[in-house]
Amino acid sequence: MSKTLKEDAHRSYLADVLPEDATGLELLYRGSEHGWDPKDFHERCNGKGRTLSIFESSKACLAAGYTSLPWRSYGFNKEDSSAFLCALTNKMQLFKPANPEWAVADGSLYGPNWRGSLEADCNPMN
Repeated sequence: MSKTLKEDAHRSYLADVLPEDATGLELLYRGSEHGWDPKDFHERCNGKGRTLSIFESSKACLAAGYTSLPWRSYGFNKEDSSAFLCALTNKMQLFKPANPEWAVADGSLYGPNWRGSLEADCNPMN
């Protein structure tokens, strides 16, 4: 899955929370290899379908975010009732948006970004 996920417990937790049809995931983008600019993320991920993003926030929280819709860089929020953000360190916890209409922010000026009432400490933009 990801060399960032070093613990089997993290891999197992993600396998449990991902939708059943989220199979065949492949690496599209790795910041350390492809660049940290949001345009680097969007060049490699836009239009590719559902994505699982694994990241460590600036507050040292290992987390993952999922969206079933492709990234487009439209600058709008995406409605996605399947979207989630989950903390993988400390207490493994799943966060679903309070309002699926605002689940994912899809703009070219930032990389993967989940909205709504998701836990701010584990959002990659913090």
